[in-house]
Amino acid sequence: MEKRRSVIVAASIAALLTVAACGGSGSNGGGSASDAGATGSSSGVGGESSVVKADIAKLAEYENPKPTVTVPALSKRPPTGKKVDIINCSVPVCALYTQAAEKAAAALGWKTKIVSTQFTPESYTATWNSVVQDKPDVVFAAAILPSSMVQSQVNALHAAGTIILPYAGDAPAGPGTPYLFSKANTPEQKQQGVVQGLIAVADAKGGPNVLFLAVPDTPSTAPTGEALKSTVEEAGGKYSELDLNTADIGTKAPGQVVSYLRSHPKVKYVCLPWDDWISGLPQALKSAGLGSVKVIGTAANATSQKAVKDGLIFRSVVHPTAQNAWWMMDAAARQMVGDPIRDPNPPGPVAVVQPSNVSALGDASSWPHIDSVFRTAWGVS
Repeated sequence: MEKRRSVIVAASIAALLTVAACGGSGSNGGGSASDAGATGSSSGVGGESSVVKADIAKLAEYENPKPTVTVPALSKRPPTGKKVDIINCSVPVCALYTQAAEKAAAALGWKTKIVSTQFTPESYTATWNSVVQDKPDVVFAAAILPSSMVQSQVNALHAAGTIILPYAGDAPAGPGTPYLFSKANTPEQKQQGVVQGLIAVADAKGGPNVLFLAVPDTPSTAPTGEALKSTVEEAGGKYSELDLNTADIGTKAPGQVVSYLRSHPKVKYVCLPWDDWISGLPQALKSAGLGSVKVIGTAANATSQKAVKDGLIFRSVVHPTAQNAWWMMDAAARQMVGDPIRDPNPPGPVAVVQPSNVSALGDASSWPHIDSVFRTAWGVS
């Protein structure tokens, strides 16, 4: 019997989550230390620095709402009838990945089964155990908790010939690993943090004072914060973090952000780990008299896109949230027909979401709208 391969795609958001306590404590420059510097609007003596000028120029590279994306044609049509288990999580961004994965699998003639997990070690482990027992050909997974937590399950699937593709996970894919291909990976998360930093620097025309909403229970967000911190500090700005819990999106989190900003009045920008965190935040800032603080999102969706257009948030960064699922399935198809995978952990593309390009972007949830490109490459259009 031919050895089967299964694909595990782990999600973002988003790729993610270890159960962490928190809410309200700052770190990495938080507390009073974060107030001792840039205000987010000062350009310093002598005007813009060379770093700031370079950052402003670099930001222009990410303002194309319609990038050219190519998908190499498969050497032959992939086999049909494969079985795909999709591990879904309980935040909206996972639903986007799941829905897109179902569409991509259907285009390939593959059957799908959705298995849902909560953001707890018990639920996550149980979900992976059920997938091992199910013996699918492909596992498309939201990697929401540390990979070490389910390493034995991943190893069992890999040994059985399962192709493993994680998205928003904390482990790289590629040769020498059990994972074939990943999206919302570390390079992609870093890319989003860089662009968020460039947006703040360009708007401040100097070193901005930025707060990042860190999510310890979602490991994939750490690279975003690290890249944001580096970009901001290289421009002479100040970076701080506020640790929050995923379960508090739209409930406790907005109030915790308001409390932090009141005690750190020099913070002028709030950067999100992904745009589900917009829920309730603009309204809370406005009610608290903090409407001048600019919110910069990432992993834009239709809701955050409208929020940018309506002026509720300043900017966001769009990356192929739902489209990433097609890339993941594409990698599985390539593995099955013996075609090479050029980069198992590719970043981007990404683009800045701003009022002037909202219409050109189309629905951010399915940007850059290339389902048909994949179908053509697979020979199923």
